[in-house]
Amino acid sequence: MIKNLIVIPYRDRKNHLNHFIKSILPLLNKELPSVRVAIIEQQDNKLFNRGALINIGYKIYKDKAESIITHDIDLYPTNECIRNYYFGDFDGVHGICCSPCNTLGGIVKMKMSDFELINGFPNNFWGWGVEDKAFQNRVESKNLEIKKSILRNRGDFAKYFHSDERNHSRKKDTWRYNKRHRLHYEKWNKLSTIKKKNLIYSSGLNNLGYTISTQLTDDNYDHFLVSIDKTQESFKSLLARKVIELNPLS
Repeated sequence: MIKNLIVIPYRDRKNHLNHFIKSILPLLNKELPSVRVAIIEQQDNKLFNRGALINIGYKIYKDKAESIITHDIDLYPTNECIRNYYFGDFDGVHGICCSPCNTLGGIVKMKMSDFELINGFPNNFWGWGVEDKAFQNRVESKNLEIKKSILRNRGDFAKYFHSDERNHSRKKDTWRYNKRHRLHYEKWNKLSTIKKKNLIYSSGLNNLGYTISTQLTDDNYDHFLVSIDKTQESFKSLLARKVIELNPLS
């Protein structure tokens, strides 16, 4: 059984990937017990979908790991950081390194069972942004405790991490980005429990579709090339539903 599964959503960041494999992977294998790194690379021509890629990583290792750590490719922890923050079985969700924008992006650790409980990430957030806020909203909807240790580019960040944001593509579907930003930042807390339920179970682990074309396995990590099925449904139609009986929030 893998104790610490690290899932890295990835595409078109070759310099970052090379540095991570060469310099960070050895640290993780040295410092963390029973760790496995899974690089999930999106190879289709659709906009990048970080949330769906992490969901795919979870699905591949669903019955093989205890905890999942979502990990951005351009965040490079030090030995001290790994020893201080990557360990432990916090009974909730640990934001090891997050954005200061009150989200759960960057590096986040939680039990595999809790990731299943919240239905993972939405699969329909194509392009950059907001999936980390939607993820936090899902965590909060289940009343899981959240602990955040380091905020990106704030406080002790430079002590525990270095980051390379060169060639950082942030392509997005502007119209859909603006719609989901308003929903998950401005309107979410005003929605009824039923409407939140509709949104959470409209897209996630329960209806994830993908194809693995290639699996490359090394002694220290796995690298999967995947294509993501694309399904779209308007927020308006989702919010209009009265109830989803499958997978109800309790």
